[in-house]
Amino acid sequence: MRVAVIGGGVSGLSAAYWLLEAAGAGTDLELHLFEKRDAVGGLCQTVGMEGGFRFDFGPHNIHSVDPWFNSFMEDLLGEEYRTRVYKPRVVFRDRFIPYPMKGLDILGGVSPLTSAACAASFLWSRIESLFTEWRDDTFEDFIRNRFGRKLYDIYFGPFTEKTWGVPGSMISADFGRQRIGVFTLWDLFKRTFLGMKPKAVEAEEDPFLNSRCFYPDRGSGTIIDTLRRACESDPRFVLHSPEPVEGITPAGGGYVLRTAKCRFDADLVMSSISLEDLCRMLGLPDPGLVYISTRFLLLTLDQESVFGSTPWVYFADDRTAFNRVSEPRNMSPEMSPEGRTSLCIEFTTTGSDRISAASGGDLLDLALAGLSRYGLLGRGPVIDWKVVDWENTYPLRTLDYRKATGRALASLAPFRNLFTHGRLGRFEYYNMDHCMTEARSLAGTVAESLAGGRH
Repeated sequence: MRVAVIGGGVSGLSAAYWLLEAAGAGTDLELHLFEKRDAVGGLCQTVGMEGGFRFDFGPHNIHSVDPWFNSFMEDLLGEEYRTRVYKPRVVFRDRFIPYPMKGLDILGGVSPLTSAACAASFLWSRIESLFTEWRDDTFEDFIRNRFGRKLYDIYFGPFTEKTWGVPGSMISADFGRQRIGVFTLWDLFKRTFLGMKPKAVEAEEDPFLNSRCFYPDRGSGTIIDTLRRACESDPRFVLHSPEPVEGITPAGGGYVLRTAKCRFDADLVMSSISLEDLCRMLGLPDPGLVYISTRFLLLTLDQESVFGSTPWVYFADDRTAFNRVSEPRNMSPEMSPEGRTSLCIEFTTTGSDRISAASGGDLLDLALAGLSRYGLLGRGPVIDWKVVDWENTYPLRTLDYRKATGRALASLAPFRNLFTHGRLGRFEYYNMDHCMTEARSLAGTVAESLAGGRH
C-alpha cells in the first residue's frame, strides 16, 4: 500500500506518525509525505535567528484537557513538556488588562461614564431578551445579545475588524460560540467570583478559568522535531521537502501526484492542505472559502524585557497595525539568551490590503511606531529582524462558510481513498492538540482498512 500525505504541518506529520505506529512494522506500507516548505511543522515549528534566539509563530501553548493527549505528550517529550501558568493581556483604551476578561477589568479600562453606558446597554439587552428571542445570525449579533451594543462598539467590533479584515456583521456567529470564553456578563460574574461554569461548557475543566497550560522548554517545534525524527527512523517513510504537489489525478482506484521533481502513484491520499488548493488540484470548482494570512515580524532585542512577565498581548485598538505580540522568553527562558529578549509581531491580512503590500521595512516601521506609542520599544534595542509570510493561517468564517465548506466536502466525497483533515483540510479553527488527536483517529481508521485488506 502506497500512501501519500499532502501537507507537512502538524496535522500531516501527525497523520504520518500515527499511521506508521498503527500499521505495525510488518505491514506492507510505503508512506510519502509532501511538504511545500523547507521544513515540516507548519505554524507549529520553531525557527531560530542568529545569537541563540528561538521563535514560535505566535504562542503555541497547549490547553488540552484530554488526559490521553497530555499523557502522550509527557511520554513523547519527557521533562521538556512542562506545566506552566501564563497571564496574557489585552490593550483596551490604553490600559493593559488581563485576558481572558475577568471581573470588571474591562470596565476598569474605560471612564466611569463609558462603564455606566456599557452596563446600561447590557441591562437593555437583558430586558429585550424577555420579549424578543435572540437571533444569532452574525458574530455581531452574538456579542451584542450577550454583552450589549456599547461593549461591542468600543471593543469587540473594532478588534474583530482589525484582525479579520471584515466587520462582525459579515462573520458567522459560530466564531463567537467557539472562541469567546464568556457567554454573558452574568456568566462572567459566575465564572470569576463564584467559580461556576456555564451549562454550555461541557468539559470537566473549563479552559477559561484554567490558566494552567503546557509548553516545551525550547518551543512548540520540539514536538515537531520529535515526531519528524520518529518518522524518519522508519524505513517505510519518505519525506519530500520542499516539494509542493502541483496536481492530483485519479487513476485505477488510486491517484497520481505530480510535483516538479517526480510523479508518485498512491493507493491512498491523506490531505491537510486547504480545501481550496485540494479542489483546484483535482480540477473541481472553487468552493469560495476565505482564509486569513499572517505576516510575522521577528525582532531580536538587546534588552532584558518588553512586557515584564506577560507572554503575549492582544492589541485591540486602531492605534496599531498589528493585533498580537508575543515575547518568547516569557513562554520559556530558553527561547532567548540571558539578558536579551525578542518579539514575534503578527500582522493579519486578507491579501488585498496595506499589510499585504507593505515591505519588510514598512512592517518594522509600523511595529516600532505602534509599540513606541505605549512606551514599550524604540528602534535602539533592535539587533536584527526578519519577516516570515504565511498564507492561510486561519479559516475566515463568513456568513456562508457552512455552505461553502459543504460544497467543497460534497465535491470531494466521490473520490474514494481520499481523506481531508486538519485546520485547513476541514476548515475548522483547530488548535495543535485538536490537529494531532484528529490525525490519530484518521490514521487508526486507515490502519484498520490496511489490516483488513480494504481500501
